[in-house]
Amino acid sequence: STWKDGLRMHPLSWNTFYGRHEIIELLLNYGADIEADFDLGGSVNEKTGELEKVTVLDVVEKILASEVDDEQRMRFAVTRNLLMKHGAVRYAVVEPEL
Repeated sequence: STWKDGLRMHPLSWNTFYGRHEIIELLLNYGADIEADFDLGGSVNEKTGELEKVTVLDVVEKILASEVDDEQRMRFAVTRNLLMKHGAVRYAVVEPEL
């Protein structure tokens, strides 16, 4: 989906952002594009001035690199493993915020 003056996201990205690995598996089994990029809100490419485009794996890696509780870490680890099992790739190196 694309919203005027908003984030460009799709069902796989929304569900990845929330760590809903059961829904992610369903979407992937029915043909969701695991390599589809989307906008990571607030992160602007210094060279182009546009919002960074990332994959679902980029977002999971960023979440896992941040301070999350044990339950969230486990949920997103399962999500990362699921995405990698389906051939997920990274487009960006997403550094944790300090």
